[in-house]
Amino acid sequence: MFETVPVPGAQNVSALTFDDEGHLWGFTANELFKFDPEQRKVVLIKKYFGVDDSKIYATGRELFWHRGQLVGTSTGRLFRIDPRTLEMTVIRTGWRTWRSTATAPTTTTAAARCTAGRR
Repeated sequence: MFETVPVPGAQNVSALTFDDEGHLWGFTANELFKFDPEQRKVVLIKKYFGVDDSKIYATGRELFWHRGQLVGTSTGRLFRIDPRTLEMTVIRTGWRTWRSTATAPTTTTAAARCTAGRR
């Protein structure tokens, strides 16, 4: 059993995926991180967005390993990241995410959709 906090200060980890080499990649509200399970440590943290939505839980954040690249959604963007250079390319904007604050009296309701024609 092993437990760690991958990004100190982050309120939650919203998306996780494994690459072909077995590294775990994750996304918080603003940071991408890479975790090496053999070393049991985070080997990379990269901040991408200047949006501070760390106090809410937002659905619609996703991260996938696809053909040697990271592909995901966050803060209304569909993007891909080259894992070697960490360069992010925004493919499309306009993803809508329904959010709920931790103090909201109702259950979290989530839906994400892409608005056609918006860039």
